[in-house]
Amino acid sequence: MDQSTVFVDDSEAEALAGHPGWAEVIGVVAEPGVERTALTNAVAAALPPTADRAVDAYPRVYAGPERGVVESPDVADGREFVIAVSSVFGGATLLIAILVIAGTVGLSVKQRHRDIALLRAIAATPRQVRRLVIREAVVLGLLASITGVWALGESSVERPGIGVIRALLGAVTLAGGVVLSTVAMNARGDTAAGTAIGVVFTFVVAVARLSPVLIRLCVATFGAALRGFGVTGRLAAAHLTSSARRLSPVVSALVLAVALGGSLWFLPTSQEHAAAAQRRAGLLADLVVTPAAPGLQAGQLAAIGRTGGVLAATGVTHSTMFVSRDGATATVQG
Repeated sequence: MDQSTVFVDDSEAEALAGHPGWAEVIGVVAEPGVERTALTNAVAAALPPTADRAVDAYPRVYAGPERGVVESPDVADGREFVIAVSSVFGGATLLIAILVIAGTVGLSVKQRHRDIALLRAIAATPRQVRRLVIREAVVLGLLASITGVWALGESSVERPGIGVIRALLGAVTLAGGVVLSTVAMNARGDTAAGTAIGVVFTFVVAVARLSPVLIRLCVATFGAALRGFGVTGRLAAAHLTSSARRLSPVVSALVLAVALGGSLWFLPTSQEHAAAAQRRAGLLADLVVTPAAPGLQAGQLAAIGRTGGVLAATGVTHSTMFVSRDGATATVQG
C-alpha cells in the first residue's frame, strides 16, 4: 500500500509527537552475528513489566515479520478486515451448505416415506430408521467430499505433468526434428536449405507441445540464480513453477518469433558462408591475386606468370550459366 514518509529532526519530531521527552517507537539494529531470539529476550527484559496490561499493548518487542505491525499500522486494520470478511463469508457459506444439505436429506426421506412405513410395519424402531438415514447421509457425504476436493484441487492448482497425447505428440515432433537435423547436416545444396526450414518448424511444434515441462526444467536449472535477486526473483521462480501451463502459450509464441526471425536472418548468411567456403576450397593455388577494380587485364596475368618462383598462373572468371533441365531452366553460378 502507498504511504507517505516525512523525515524531520529530533526537536521537530518531539513537537509533532505531542509527548516531549517520550519515545513511542525505538528501533534496534543488531550487530553482526547476534542471534535474533537472544536479542529480543534481552530487549524485552529491559522494558517495564506489562502483566497488568493487554497482550497487544506497549511496551512490547516486535521482531522479524511482526515489525510490520509497528512500521505499517494499516496492516493491523487490514488484518482485522480480512478476518471479518472471511468469517462472514465462511459462516454464510457454512449456513447455506447446512440448509441445502438438510433440505436435500429431508426431501429424500419424504420421498421414501412408503419404504420407511414398511420398515416400521415390520417392527423397525424410530431409532433404527434414524440410524439408517444417518448412515446413508454420512457415506454419501464422504464420497461427495472426496470427489469435490479432487475437482477443486484440479481447478485451483495446475497439474504437475502434461497429458499423454500431448506428451506423445511432443516426443514424436522432437524426434522428427532430430532426424531432420541429421538429414540437413548430411545433405548438400538446395536440399539442405529446404530441410532447414522443416527443422525449425518441427522444433517449434515440439517446444509448444512440451513447453510446461521445459519451463519447469529451466526453473529447476536456473532457479537458484533467479532467486539470488531477492524477493522479486523468488516470486518469479515460484510463479514460473506454479503457472507453467498458463505461460506455455507465451513461451511458444516467443520461440516461434525467435526461430522464424533467426531462420530468415541467418539462413541466407549461412548459405553465403558455405558458398564462399566452397569457392575457397575449389582454388588449388597457393596465392590468389585480386584486383582493386573488377577484372584483370591479359597483360597483368602474363606478367604474373613470368614472375620468378611462379610455376603457373591461371585466370578465374565468375559467371552465371542457365541450363535447361526437363523443360525447366536452372541457374548455375561459377
